[in-house]
Amino acid sequence: MSYFAPFVAYAKAKDWKNAYDLINGYNMPGMLTALQEIGPLAVRDMRAQMAVYDVWGGPNMERIRFAMDVVTNRKLPTPPSWLPSDQVQQARDYLKKNTAPAAAAGTKKTIHLTLFWTRAALGETISGRLIQRAREILRESLPTHDLAVLPNRYEVAFDGEVLGQPDVENAIAMAEKMVPQSANRLSVFFCRTTAAECSPGQTCASSPHGTTPQIKGRPYVFINVANPKSDSGTLLHEIGHAAGVHVRDSDENLKDLDDIMSYGPNRSKVGFNMTNKLNAKGLFFVTAS
Repeated sequence: MSYFAPFVAYAKAKDWKNAYDLINGYNMPGMLTALQEIGPLAVRDMRAQMAVYDVWGGPNMERIRFAMDVVTNRKLPTPPSWLPSDQVQQARDYLKKNTAPAAAAGTKKTIHLTLFWTRAALGETISGRLIQRAREILRESLPTHDLAVLPNRYEVAFDGEVLGQPDVENAIAMAEKMVPQSANRLSVFFCRTTAAECSPGQTCASSPHGTTPQIKGRPYVFINVANPKSDSGTLLHEIGHAAGVHVRDSDENLKDLDDIMSYGPNRSKVGFNMTNKLNAKGLFFVTAS
């Protein structure tokens, strides 16, 4: 059995927490070899989860990101200032022995996301699965597109639940003080919202899975970690709304479709409507790769 078999098994099972915890303990040559063994697509999947598991006391994400860049790009990136010189040299040695270009992932366009967590959502357990499921559906039904998640984890100092427009605007304002608004990224907030705590006079027939409000003409995605949908399709569904797909749940015939923009229980594909929107010119968070 290969020394890296446990890590490969975690990556194959998409058990990213254990994958990150395990690779964090490898030396630099081991880390580079392990990432090479799982292949470029799995490295992309793992990188997309980085913000989820970048928590205080967790894996050294800067070091892991450096190793990912070496294996993926086949050139030496700028190393973290604190990274020991012998590890940088080990990366150079790896590149001398592995000069073939990485296998192409086949994507032509990239959907860019930045992730934020409100204080009430810290410790949630669904974000990793939502990201992974979004990438799986794209890979299976729209392989011309991929999901790129900014690896930094941003925690906004918003207390309590997001219950209405004032809360939404407050959370966004806090986030944009931390990360100046980028021209080509969609902001996604993981928060808590429960129908039981709606403000007086507010209509809350049920607690939402997610919502995509437009603030000053720009969409922002809010994912409710208190009410996850069983098919884990909420993130990609809300990305569809952000791209301009309108609400379609008024048509009862759509509730059993597998289209990600339906409201049924088994959403598993990107339909033509969302495909057209993602391919439209000028969509700020989708760029050619």
